[in-house]
Amino acid sequence: MRIFMFILGSVLLMSCKEQMNSSREQSVEDHLTNGEWRLVSSDTEFRRFQNGLKFSADKQVFNIDSQGRIVSPSHERIYTISADTLKIVDYKYEEAFLFREGTDILIIEELTDDEMVLQVIYPEGPNKLYFENLK
Repeated sequence: MRIFMFILGSVLLMSCKEQMNSSREQSVEDHLTNGEWRLVSSDTEFRRFQNGLKFSADKQVFNIDSQGRIVSPSHERIYTISADTLKIVDYKYEEAFLFREGTDILIIEELTDDEMVLQVIYPEGPNKLYFENLK
């Protein structure tokens, strides 16, 4: 009986922890999709996206040009959030080169309604990117 109670308690604890993680990821996604993010500065030159990003609710990422307009690509770019990690995959590359050429892995260091700070891990890391929200 004690073992059953211990297992039941462990399952409840794990489910609560998972629910907290998913609500945090939803909060991060809400911040990302709320507005357009202009790249203000970076520690070193960053060429993967020069002007900014727009995140949509359907997990797509779009570039922003220098005037703040969305640039629609001819291919799909998808983002995923896992804890504090933002992963952007650009599907314009063949499957063999997808990770090496088309994947950006970034750590979300700070995210508010007005600003976002990302630490680049892959492929052009280490580098810190500073964004401001245009809306």
